[in-house]
Amino acid sequence: QKKMASGGASVPIVFWGSKPPSHEITCICLCNRSDLIATGSKSGQVCLWTLERDQEGLRIIPYMLLFSEHSEVLSLSPVKPATSGDSYKLAVLSSNGTVRLWDMKEKVCLRHCTLPGQHKAMKVFERWSVSGSLLVVYGQYSDIFLVTITNLKLVYILKSDHSPNWIEHCCFLPNVEHRDALLATATDGNIKVWCLPPSQHGTNVEELIEDSSKGFDIKNVVSLTSHASKGFSRVLAVTQQMWIVFEATGGHLRPLYSENNIMEMLKGGDFVTMETVIIWGEDGAAFLHQLPPPTLEASPAEEAPLIKKLVVSRESPCRSHLVYNVIGGSTEDILLVGGDETGRLLFWDIKCESRGRGEKECVPLITGALSDSWSHPVKSPGLSDTLFPQGEVPPMTCAIHLDSIGRLVCGHEDGTVVMFYPSQAATVLLLSPRRFTAGWPQHCILKKHVGRVNTFLYPNAFGDRYDNKLLLSGGEDFTVRLWNLYAGCLVTTYSVHGGPVVDLMAVPKDLSVSWGIPKYPLVDCVFSLMQLRYQNCVCSIGLDHSVAILALQERNCVFLASCHDAPVETVRWRPYEDFLIVGCNNSKVYVWQLETGTLDRCIDGATGEVVLKHSIQSPQVSTDQTQPTALKVVNLHPLPTDPIIQVLLFNPQVIINLLSKAPELLAKPHQKQRQQIQKGFRQYLHARKQFTEVSVPGKVPDKMSDVDKEIAKEKMGEKMAAHKDDQLQGEWPKQIINIVRLLLSCLHAWQADNNLDKDLEKRVGLLKPVHPISFGMMSRGNILSLVLPGWGQKRAPPRPGPAKRVGLTTPLQLPLQLPRMSSIEFFDIHDLRWHLAQLLTTQHLLTVVSISNTLMNHIKGAQLLASSASEMDPLGDDSDEEDKDEGTRDNLLRACWSQVTALHCVMLPEKQGKQFKSPNLTLLAEKYPDKCVEVREAAQALLQSELRRVGPDGRAKLIHQWSRKLPSQAPVSPKTPVVEEPTEVVTDNLDQPTSQATPLQQYTALIILGVIGAEFCRHTNKKGSDVNVMDSGVARQVAKALQAVILDRPQASLSLATSWRRSAVDLMGRGFHLWSNHVTISRILSGLLELCLLAPLSKKTNGSSKVSLSNQMMGLAARKALSLMVISAPRLLIDTLAKEVLCFLQSTHTMHYPHSTLHPVPVGIATPQPTSGITMGGEDLLLNSKNEILSLLETAVDKSHQDVSLMLVDVVDILLFCISPDQLKKDKNLFEMIPIFKRLTSHVSYSPRSRKLAVGSKVGRIHIYDFRHFHCDSVNAHSTSVTTLLLSDDGKLLASYSQGASALTVWQVGSTMLNVIRTQPKCIQTWPVVTSGKSVHHLEWQSNKNVILHYGDGLQSKYSIN
Repeated sequence: QKKMASGGASVPIVFWGSKPPSHEITCICLCNRSDLIATGSKSGQVCLWTLERDQEGLRIIPYMLLFSEHSEVLSLSPVKPATSGDSYKLAVLSSNGTVRLWDMKEKVCLRHCTLPGQHKAMKVFERWSVSGSLLVVYGQYSDIFLVTITNLKLVYILKSDHSPNWIEHCCFLPNVEHRDALLATATDGNIKVWCLPPSQHGTNVEELIEDSSKGFDIKNVVSLTSHASKGFSRVLAVTQQMWIVFEATGGHLRPLYSENNIMEMLKGGDFVTMETVIIWGEDGAAFLHQLPPPTLEASPAEEAPLIKKLVVSRESPCRSHLVYNVIGGSTEDILLVGGDETGRLLFWDIKCESRGRGEKECVPLITGALSDSWSHPVKSPGLSDTLFPQGEVPPMTCAIHLDSIGRLVCGHEDGTVVMFYPSQAATVLLLSPRRFTAGWPQHCILKKHVGRVNTFLYPNAFGDRYDNKLLLSGGEDFTVRLWNLYAGCLVTTYSVHGGPVVDLMAVPKDLSVSWGIPKYPLVDCVFSLMQLRYQNCVCSIGLDHSVAILALQERNCVFLASCHDAPVETVRWRPYEDFLIVGCNNSKVYVWQLETGTLDRCIDGATGEVVLKHSIQSPQVSTDQTQPTALKVVNLHPLPTDPIIQVLLFNPQVIINLLSKAPELLAKPHQKQRQQIQKGFRQYLHARKQFTEVSVPGKVPDKMSDVDKEIAKEKMGEKMAAHKDDQLQGEWPKQIINIVRLLLSCLHAWQADNNLDKDLEKRVGLLKPVHPISFGMMSRGNILSLVLPGWGQKRAPPRPGPAKRVGLTTPLQLPLQLPRMSSIEFFDIHDLRWHLAQLLTTQHLLTVVSISNTLMNHIKGAQLLASSASEMDPLGDDSDEEDKDEGTRDNLLRACWSQVTALHCVMLPEKQGKQFKSPNLTLLAEKYPDKCVEVREAAQALLQSELRRVGPDGRAKLIHQWSRKLPSQAPVSPKTPVVEEPTEVVTDNLDQPTSQATPLQQYTALIILGVIGAEFCRHTNKKGSDVNVMDSGVARQVAKALQAVILDRPQASLSLATSWRRSAVDLMGRGFHLWSNHVTISRILSGLLELCLLAPLSKKTNGSSKVSLSNQMMGLAARKALSLMVISAPRLLIDTLAKEVLCFLQSTHTMHYPHSTLHPVPVGIATPQPTSGITMGGEDLLLNSKNEILSLLETAVDKSHQDVSLMLVDVVDILLFCISPDQLKKDKNLFEMIPIFKRLTSHVSYSPRSRKLAVGSKVGRIHIYDFRHFHCDSVNAHSTSVTTLLLSDDGKLLASYSQGASALTVWQVGSTMLNVIRTQPKCIQTWPVVTSGKSVHHLEWQSNKNVILHYGDGLQSKYSIN
């Protein structure tokens, strides 16, 4: 599991195989109130079981395995929810000291911690005096660790001063002297009591000393439990030979009853009620005893009558070791559950209705086993099942996935090595097999090993120094075999071990390098040759306690160490000293000299541990080879005797990148290129048929030695590999398409829309599943939760027909018939995944919607997916498709993918009903700022759809819950964004105050409330509208938080283009109608303009020719937010921007055009002071943002022309600021420089000869700008708004018309004499105009004496100046 690629949230699909894994139960607990049971095993897995009641009675069904550790599970402890909105959790303690906390609602691991020491058990301490629970961990040490549930932090260490000894067991006593107490038994028979403080002070770990220690001489305690009810407390201590009940009311222990058991060894006990206990022994029998009722003055009881005896079977006693636990919450429904080493659970009914004396035997009420999941008619397949005849599949012993070529290599019990594409094998097993023909690339079966294959090694994964076509395998036949992957042949065999080969590893890259002797070049040359000697070597370990170094080029053994007296446990290296360090399991360490091949020394004890600690391990997989891939196969092997469980991990982000960024690879190849690929493939098949084990006719003579034969075969194999290379290069895009088909076919919600299903199968290329699919979930740390096979099956399918036997080297044909399911079975199996967990639903919906959007936007991938489907189905009828042109087919494909997106975003919850697990809003909020555009858009669409589905009441509840998490200022950015890691579900308590909320929770609250405010809230709520009215206090808090995130400036070394800031920018633009009343507009405007400069509109970037992708995305987001803001409140934005420009001109003393309607009031032209680092000043910001301002005004004119006309003078002032004075002097065509003026011709007039510009306002005032002398005049031309105006050609006269005043006025524009004396504009003549309801279209100067007024109906009126 450590080698899993993270690289984003992966989608697991599991292939369990034909046999179940072992599950030797070590502990049992009830995870919730009634129906969910968890069992831990020695192999480290936790199995979840569900109790179901139907018409047939009570049933126990295993349905999920949790894979976290490979060490034994010591204890399971359920954690009750702290509040009504919280969920049950499960704490798991492993033998390696790891404590993991699982969410039982989502079935994911939330967090983990590691505690030192050899642990024994763990319990949950539910405190009565303080809200919250603690985890208590104890073991083979004298201390007791207390850990918090919320963050798994150590808070208390309980120590002992009086005869400290190992702790055997502990229990809890509530309300002892108004405090919670912990009672524990030590190995020396003493009982110790610690009283915990009411609350913890500070964040440091507190050490507490025991309050009392008494010697009761109770040794070999196997169980210690307590029970409290109605102010009374009792303690049950069970040893191997007796059990004792104590009265513990008030904190004082008084023996109530004890009973010796000489016949058998006891294993544990527990309280059923205050008056009933159950004791179980080693033989599997359990005894239910009656106790006297509790009293204040209790006296020792003389006897405890036996009520029931619980046995496994009346015929024969149980010989297997059982682990028991009592589950149930009331005396009317209490069960005793036991588990054994075979993975079987047994349930006894222990209702306490019978209180009479006498023995009454009871057998298990129900039983269930993990193997029941494999007893269904439709068996769980293995990936290699399609490659062997039915019923003759040898057990798989090892497997390795080759990421570089996308193939899976599996070794089996009979020595067979199989190499194939996992996506193709999974497609044949799960989807419609009749669609596939022999055109697929072939699988290779290699048989050379005698006996099982133990291990594989692909050296190229550790560095490019190894050849990428070589693969090594170690087997039970004492040999290591070297294979040529492309040729599909054996290169050589290493027979150097005297026992089975158990492990293969690469050697360090710098092995046998010179430690630097510059004075002796000859010595350096010798060391360089030694370094080259080991560069292409690998290390093998045999079961005969030997270690060998094998050369891949020379094909021989260059070093052999074989005098170890114990099995080899680890191999380490000292490259700069030429030492090979071998550690054995008897604590001995052997140091070998690589140069001479002799044993240098043998070390034992602590010195050997120090040597191992300061030596380097074998190299790990190279970082170049661990890049995220579209499909990765993880092989889970809990125990060496267990079958291998194979998990296919699909990476949606990698798939999206391949579909969007490589259209040339995904394009349909030309006919000529296709013929070349098919020709190369036929040549390869012909060569493979000629290449047999015995001989190669015409190439390898029969009289050759075995070594010469292998060399000749290898040379021939390389020739065949040349053809194979061409074929692999042509197949790569098809493999990506196959992966896309497999993933979408498995995740699509089939049978939700029958018409869409037909289109997807016929036109798009998806295939309907015909076999049950086991899904899974991945949480932080690459921890898997996998659904068991057979979950939901109800009806047996028809049996498959016999399959043909496959030869040794004959290319395989994929089977064309597999078991099919009926529609009822398919619905039960495939649709139940939507009822399992919110995380699973969210992950599947995100994957389907994001990939569907990618295929809809990048149609080449969709074309190849559809074309490959038609090639696979030779029986399909494509006559209708051939008649349609390419454009029509593309539109049909886009329509199909659009319907898929709509189905999973909107309609799926209604199709599934009440049991549908809705998407997790927290996870969608975390994906909201994802770097991948398609994933981000899918998360936003799903979040809006879910918020719309819950309705106004649901959104009001969300506002109430998440408003407590809102930050008061810009929260600290999470150190590790969730979008970069495997998915983690945040299920913490929403009732925590803001001060206790983590930065991730604060950002999540900000996004959820921001989307609600932007999309579903208004200032007022109209009757019958489906919108909410957000409280002004919450809206102010959200707006201030968004503003703080936008304006917060990091250190100079950090980037402004963060995903969370991009989300805040997006929400500010979309919800500006709500946030505008609570933010400082000028600061928001300056902050967004600064972010726009990260991706400037002009081609010239500040000193650099390239802009990073994150900066481009941030610049586009800021530019889009400004556009939305100016559309939502154009007057507010224009007024703010005009004031900024005015203050800038006043501060720089460049007020060429004084604004007569604005007063020079400082409004904050600069951006706010940064929290840390340096940001761009206000003056530089405005000067560098001229292109952004022009683009913003163009949007305002296009979308809000009427609002722009009301503030036309301010708009013109801003436009003129964006043009340099030199351009105004030189360039006469102002309208070409600023195209916005062309859309304002009725209110703006320009004279190129005089370089004057006239602007009419809605208040009847006219502003005249002179670009030659840089001054501006304004006059009160009319009492109402100016309808239209026009300058004469020479710019000396100006005609203006006002519809409201019904007047046409001619003005003599002011002129200057010698640039010294300037006259003001003067009214020459005014005419009343009677329009009779006609609209005036425009004005026209016929000459300097005549002006014509044109009406909308084509008529005109001519006026002459006297």
